[in-house]
Amino acid sequence: MNWPIVLVAAFVGAVGLAGCSVPTTPDTASRTLVVGAPADPALQMAARIYRAVLVATGWSVAPDVVVGDDAGQLTAMSAVRRDLFPAFSGRLLASLVPANSRIVDAAAGSGADFDPTYVALNKALPQGVSLADPTTVTLAGLSGAASGGPASTQPSGPSQQLVPVYRSAALRRDQLKTINKVAGELTADDLVTLVAQARTGDPAAIAARWVLTHGLNR
Repeated sequence: MNWPIVLVAAFVGAVGLAGCSVPTTPDTASRTLVVGAPADPALQMAARIYRAVLVATGWSVAPDVVVGDDAGQLTAMSAVRRDLFPAFSGRLLASLVPANSRIVDAAAGSGADFDPTYVALNKALPQGVSLADPTTVTLAGLSGAASGGPASTQPSGPSQQLVPVYRSAALRRDQLKTINKVAGELTADDLVTLVAQARTGDPAAIAARWVLTHGLNR
């Protein structure tokens, strides 16, 4: 048996398998990250918050949030022109899988710890795109917070959680941990208040202040 050839083949195979796992050394390690958002004011403010928390912990992020719909954000990700954007889970799932009730029902029966829509969306996303931790913010919660009352009733169908969508090769693990801190702090009341403040103030400064107030800069 030709042992050197076998060993080389084994090494190449191992490298190939490693390439299928979640990358720990992103292709954007030296790049400035680019954050986007749909036109929805709440999602644009959420994008500002994600940008601010990355900047506050020392990462280079482009100053402007690039506005475009979910499909456009995903297209930009495939072209390595976008690294992160927030979305409402049900809306994004509907754009990817119009008849999605079956996969949501299947996710509900899977015993997963996360919301069924979140699980279904994570499976439906294009290769190389992932979800970070979901926030507790929902469309129903935003509606209730805006009206000064309790959260409105969640309509039937997929839920509408605010979730961060990221290009898998774009974020280091420590950057992802930083993004996930937002999930434990951001509420619907916070977001409604910040959106209102942004109508007369600088959205970037407002988001940065929120990050500092919640101690997410460390």
